[in-house]
Amino acid sequence: MINKETKEWAPVPRFLDAQQLTKDVTAITDAARGKTFSNFMMGMALLKNYHAFQGPKGLKLWDLFKKFDKTWALTKRSTTKYGRTSPDRTVEDAMKRRQTDPWNFLFIAACGSRIFSITTSAAPKCASFRTPRSRAKSPSAPTTRA
Repeated sequence: MINKETKEWAPVPRFLDAQQLTKDVTAITDAARGKTFSNFMMGMALLKNYHAFQGPKGLKLWDLFKKFDKTWALTKRSTTKYGRTSPDRTVEDAMKRRQTDPWNFLFIAACGSRIFSITTSAAPKCASFRTPRSRAKSPSAPTTRA
């Protein structure tokens, strides 16, 4: 997690217990409750798994709530606050999303011999993660590795 303005950063697993959060989110979705109750439970799961003193100094719990709201549209006004995420979004929507949030998730991923630096707005497709069966079905799958 990187602050785009102050350049403060910390790896997310240091201040957020991602494995337990994943288990909690699974339990929340499996409960099949309404949106309001599920959002409340998601907030409680974040409270449970967030370790404030191990994160970047400027990252507040409220900033983390806003990041989750922006990502999953948890509140009713998320599209007006952060811009649309639907296929009909515009450049203005994308710029609004980038300018309203100083925090950025940065993912470092490896795919075969290639390494990618991925933000939450882009994710590359990796042909080497396909199973041999799915490669046979896809005529455009590469036959050699780069």
